[in-house]
Amino acid sequence: MKTLSLLLLLLCFGSASHAGGDIVYAARYYAPPGGHRTTHAHLYRISPDGTGRVQLTAGMADDDLPLWSPDGRKIVFLRTGPSGQTTLCLLGDSGGSIRTLHPAGPVGLADAYAYHWSPDGKTLAVVHENSDKNTVVSVSLMDTRTWRVTRRFPGASRCWWSPDSRRVFLVGADGSRIVTLPSGLETPLAAALYQPRWLTADTVAGFPSEDHRPQPVLRLVGLDGKEKKTLPVKLPAAYRDFEPGGQDTLFPGPPHQNALVYALNNHNSTVGTDYLFLLLPAATGETRYLTQGQFLSWSPDGSRLCTAPGRDTTPYEKRTDPRPGDPYRLVWSAPLYVRAASGGPMKALTPRLSYVTAADWRSAEPLTPLPQGQKKK
Repeated sequence: MKTLSLLLLLLCFGSASHAGGDIVYAARYYAPPGGHRTTHAHLYRISPDGTGRVQLTAGMADDDLPLWSPDGRKIVFLRTGPSGQTTLCLLGDSGGSIRTLHPAGPVGLADAYAYHWSPDGKTLAVVHENSDKNTVVSVSLMDTRTWRVTRRFPGASRCWWSPDSRRVFLVGADGSRIVTLPSGLETPLAAALYQPRWLTADTVAGFPSEDHRPQPVLRLVGLDGKEKKTLPVKLPAAYRDFEPGGQDTLFPGPPHQNALVYALNNHNSTVGTDYLFLLLPAATGETRYLTQGQFLSWSPDGSRLCTAPGRDTTPYEKRTDPRPGDPYRLVWSAPLYVRAASGGPMKALTPRLSYVTAADWRSAEPLTPLPQGQKKK
């Protein structure tokens, strides 16, 4: 009886500790100073409270851009080998064997637009390219039960799923279109739409042109490809004269809310923040500052967010030949942080000497509980 009671207590404690899903992230943890060991970016799981960190991948390759499957059972990610070849890989929620996916050639455009799970988890959309004299880009849809390609869209270079998984929005050299599945019916857009995102199951939002500053406007488009309305975006006074480092973009808004995230691009070639994230409600267009960082991922209920700041230089070890005013070797660092969406202090989940490049918050409840207090090997 005592053993059973203890087991029930542990199960309850574990469920409470990890309620709301845990986070998978890609990071480089630097070896201790003096070791001179080459380190690589690998995937890790961690509870939002910072406990139970588990290393999921290892080896000489660099792993990046992990995405949970909607059911929380699998993780898809990009792996770059020693030769520089990038492949799309699949991993279970607790690590183990890695499966290489080959939709139709190597994955191209190694960024946040390279692949997307459909919200129902049945299909994975993958952007890939075959490089010869001219780069041929296309989108493949893969059945996640068999991992076979069921449909290809030549010339498409971007793909976004509708919230109900019934349609994809494709962008390519020949314009943008909405494709209804499984029929394949294509509806071209009547006017251009830049940096598009699905707002609801029947509405796509995006900028009317690439050059949309300093008075940004969103164009809302229906399933017929025609404009529903335009929405003036009201920036906080502090950002109205903000000089972007590149093209602004849109990120998904909090779950179950009629909102997007307007990301002011602050990229530069050295240190600093990649994006300034502003919450953009579709009802008003009145933006509110959220946070800043390289990426943004929401907790399942939208009450919290996680990000990593833009890379910065951090002292690593004292030089063997100290220089005046520069006694340390430096490394890039960007710890993972969690914070309430409403504001407040950031909680660091990784140490200062870590470089986190991407993270995704699991929306499904954990299937394999994280062990309490587990440390990285």
